[in-house]
Amino acid sequence: MYHASRSKGKREYKGSDRKRYIRAKSLRAKSWKNVKLWAVKQYENGMAVKRIADILGVSKTSIYNWIKLYKTQGKDAFNPKPKRPHSSKKLPKEIVEKILELRESTHYGCEKIAITLRDVSHMSVYRVLLSFNRIKKGKKKRRIWHYFEREHPNSLWQMDIKQIGDRWSISILDDHSRHIVGCEIYDHVPTTDDVLDLVEKAIEEYGVPIQILTDHGTQFYVNRNDGLGVSTFDLWCFEKGIHHILAGVRKPTTIGKVERWHRTMGDEFLKYTDHSRIKGKLKEFLDWYNNRRIHFGFLEIKREDSSTKRKRITFIPAERFFVGVI
Repeated sequence: MYHASRSKGKREYKGSDRKRYIRAKSLRAKSWKNVKLWAVKQYENGMAVKRIADILGVSKTSIYNWIKLYKTQGKDAFNPKPKRPHSSKKLPKEIVEKILELRESTHYGCEKIAITLRDVSHMSVYRVLLSFNRIKKGKKKRRIWHYFEREHPNSLWQMDIKQIGDRWSISILDDHSRHIVGCEIYDHVPTTDDVLDLVEKAIEEYGVPIQILTDHGTQFYVNRNDGLGVSTFDLWCFEKGIHHILAGVRKPTTIGKVERWHRTMGDEFLKYTDHSRIKGKLKEFLDWYNNRRIHFGFLEIKREDSSTKRKRITFIPAERFFVGVI
């Protein structure tokens, strides 16, 4: 490509070399097909393979491969190849119908439907639901959560009152198992008496918890500055030997598990149930949620170096509550 002068010790390039270099760079910026065709043509005109490789900034092996492809397949060998696979597997009609049926009956997400059917991936379920307009396409910003879980059932109950539409709900959830130990729906704003009646029913069936975690609702907390801010709920817990814990102010994620339960109840039960039949159907829904519905959670694994690792698992709250292990 250049001519070295021994007397001056300089590299002298011809004008044709510079034009060839500029031409190769412009071709490379436009299309690799043109670059490969140019390289083969220069080789046929007598240019050394090393020289072509230096101009294009590729290896000699690539040049030899291009020459070999051109000799066997011609120009078509350098046509851009599609990135999509040549053949895509279509789900059988029966599987698609099952996916849509599960979505309508249980309102599961993609992963839960895939686990239920077992012979299909969650991405295939996602594509089916997207094509039938059952879900909307879009990316959600991932949030980092501070995860916690009590080691045994009845160590901690999370309790919350939630307005869902024109109804109110009091729910009690076991922190370890996510088992719903108590839930009632009311046509009015629940009072402290309603709260205590529900907790007593839960204790009769499941036993006394060590602690109960609530927010600063008026049914649980009295905001007074005279040092006597003791609520009726506090006194009742004291008599029963239960430690009442308050979540942080404006920190709904502290009781996030029972908050998530309320969202599930609204999405999968109240939205699709006639209001006149809600109270009659609630027991049936709780039985399905606690014993048959698929749930996601985390399992803590201890390794030899005493560090921990959490992985995603599925579990049934009833099994975790009554057995205490997964």
